[in-house]
Amino acid sequence: EAQGHEALAGASRESEDAGSSVTIEIVADSASLKRLIPRLGEASELVLLLISEHASVIDATITGLAIGCEGGDSYYLPVAPSVAEVAELPLLEADGAARSPQPALPLDELVAGLGTLLQGKNAKPWYGWGVKRIQAQLWEAGLEVELPSFDLEIAAFLLDPAGSHDLPALAMQILGRTIPSWEDLAGRGAKAKRPEELASEDLAGWAGAWLGTMEALRAGILERLGADGLLPLYQEVELPLTRVLARVERNGVRVDEDELANLSAEYEKDLERIEKDIFSLAGEKFLVSSPKQLQTILFEKLNLTPLKKTKTGYSTAESVLEQLASQHELPGRILAWRQLSKLKSTYLDALPKLVSAKTGRIHPSFNQIGAATGRLSASDPNVQNIPIRTEAGARIREAFIPAEGLEMLSADYSQVELRILAHYSEDESLLDAFSKGEDIHRRTAAEIAGIEVGEVTSDQRDRAKAVNFGIIYGSSAFGLANNLGIATAEAQEIVDAYFERYAGVRRFLDATVRDAKQCGYVSTFLGRRRYLPDLASRNRVLRQAAERMAVNTVIQGTAADLIKKAMVDVDEALVSSDLHVIMIMQVHDELVFELPADEVESLSALLRLHMEGALSLRVPLVIDTGVGHNWREAH
Repeated sequence: EAQGHEALAGASRESEDAGSSVTIEIVADSASLKRLIPRLGEASELVLLLISEHASVIDATITGLAIGCEGGDSYYLPVAPSVAEVAELPLLEADGAARSPQPALPLDELVAGLGTLLQGKNAKPWYGWGVKRIQAQLWEAGLEVELPSFDLEIAAFLLDPAGSHDLPALAMQILGRTIPSWEDLAGRGAKAKRPEELASEDLAGWAGAWLGTMEALRAGILERLGADGLLPLYQEVELPLTRVLARVERNGVRVDEDELANLSAEYEKDLERIEKDIFSLAGEKFLVSSPKQLQTILFEKLNLTPLKKTKTGYSTAESVLEQLASQHELPGRILAWRQLSKLKSTYLDALPKLVSAKTGRIHPSFNQIGAATGRLSASDPNVQNIPIRTEAGARIREAFIPAEGLEMLSADYSQVELRILAHYSEDESLLDAFSKGEDIHRRTAAEIAGIEVGEVTSDQRDRAKAVNFGIIYGSSAFGLANNLGIATAEAQEIVDAYFERYAGVRRFLDATVRDAKQCGYVSTFLGRRRYLPDLASRNRVLRQAAERMAVNTVIQGTAADLIKKAMVDVDEALVSSDLHVIMIMQVHDELVFELPADEVESLSALLRLHMEGALSLRVPLVIDTGVGHNWREAH
């Protein structure tokens, strides 16, 4: 992490506080807007900052747009709230005085005025902070801006994935400059004000400080991206991906609210039934969701062996309960209750509240900087975390449905992490298996047992699968033993046999850790970096964790490179095609689409071309596609 901070610190030599407080002109009437447009037209590049409430890109209200030009000229354009929004605003100020409407521009007037600057092939280059949301919300308002030239937030993330990615922290770290955060302006928690409740003068002052800071940071950060070899990844994948994700978020996905309600009622009954089992096994009633009460039942009443101590007693975490399940039936039932309860509250009860009244769909937000490996994350709702391996989780996917008369198509990379492992390790046996299109887990089981592939049992294949993925995630023999329910010594024999047959994998793991210790970071296929300072730690636990992260990041980070590159390529192909297809979700190694039934064959061919050809590895990339009337059927 320290090395990552140094990379960012090297992005600029400026240290003075100049520019943290800038003059910004408020443009709040039609005549002023008309005078502003020609002035902005003379600028070589614009920097934008959009102010809106925290909501989906479909339902969020734009409160204002700040625009900066090179040299420090800045303007704040307040947007007039709609009649419905005005009705929701407080009638009185905090001091009891009557609230008077602030001068502001109608949104359609703002869109018309800026259209000549930001649309079409003669559009001005522009950049900003969080450009995905700027694109999505302006598109929703009718202003289809061109792809931005720069996004400071993503650039800072690429330079230091483990560091802080908010502008005030970067301003202090790189420029030695203090600028206010949004919380400094609007307040925190329950007392925080909505953007439309703040005075235009206060919003303008805050926006001016951010615009000036972005202009001061931009050149140095761009230079640093080039020095670290990150420009191709940034310009060819991450930046165009902002446009793809803006489109995906606006598309949204339909959910069957009746099905969600039925499932919620069914799961409520299941929870009551599991609770009865729990109370019977415990010999008394207690609050199942209370770790403290559960501790008493497990470790005092039932005298089970505590495995991990915490500040408040003994741990009842999932990993602990999984191990305790071999001693008594109760921990297993607690796990079942927790998993079902979480699914019910997180998805079945929460999803209907996220349905937009405007579209009748949910609009998840996809975050490019959510994980140090580069993997996308999702929120409102987190579609990435809906489980597929359990029946209860898979049934939630049945409630994700296409628009009336359309189909849902899922395209999922097959065993992508193992293919990436084969590419990097150059292990002859792995390369051969994937090149021949063999079942890699069955092949691994045969290699470990020294038998023919046709002799492998389903149990042997399951064990081999656990070993294959355990290698990627850095599992020890102890971890593998827990996973398979076998003795540690037996698990160690399986691991030893694996590395004897797959010597190239052992060489790759050792070389990755050795090289990472020398330079302080690991790199993915497209050059994404992750700094791992704990590789040099004297603490053995921290050092070993960093070694696992080194290997895992190369593989998972390359998988992130792959799906992001594929999304950009597929989106570009769809835009230039005559297909009536929309991309509606990205989940791990899977892309989900909505389309007419008669275009399934054409889309499948397009996806095979662009997803399987997104990166050139030593083994073929393969996608599995499925079609259905809901997400579960399609997957």
